Amino acid sequence: MAALSRRRGDNGLNAWPGYVDALSTLLMVLMFVLLVFVLAQAFLSVTLSSRDKQLDEVNQELAKLTDMLSLARANAANLQASIAQLNQQVTTGNEVRTALAQRLRAPLEAALGKTNVITTEAITPSEDYAFFVEQGVPSLYFSLGGADPEKYAQAKAAGLMLPSNHSPLFAPDADPALHTGIAAEVAVLRNLLQGSAEELRKASTP
Repeated sequence: MAALSRRRGDNGLNAWPGYVDALSTLLMVLMFVLLVFVLAQAFLSVTLSSRDKQLDEVNQELAKLTDMLSLARANAANLQASIAQLNQQVTTGNEVRTALAQRLRAPLEAALGKTNVITTEAITPSEDYAFFVEQGVPSLYFSLGGADPEKYAQAKAAGLMLPSNHSPLFAPDADPALHTGIAAEVAVLRNLLQGSAEELRKASTP
């Protein structure tokens, strides 16, 4: 009876293990969750900081590319304006030279004969000749045929070209070429000198 009473008394006092274990387990779970949350926050912060740095670098590169694009567009606009200006100058120059060539065709035909004067398309005959025109020197460039007619006909029939004046083999028919050149120069100068110096400059300079 005494032993039974002791067990009943022990059972009435032994309330500790049940809720203490539950609270301990709950506390450990909460600490684990809190630790996971803290670690996740730290990892997320590091990741976001790295992404922010990368984003800043990308924004800087984008700003550089934008500046380069703006500069390229400005250069392209300036280039287009320069091209338009050059085209206008070329057009004006061609109009002036065409008018001058038409004006001087008549005196050349009168001096040399109509069949001996040929108007050709515009070409770039000499790279240094343009410096005279750029400095405002009134000028006219025309070519003079100096080959022997028979040799020229033979070469043309054979599909060949005679040596030009830049070749060491150049051999013009000197006497007729000189006389023709002098007659052409005199005819052109007599026509151009009929007006004033200002009229001559306007007629021959773009």
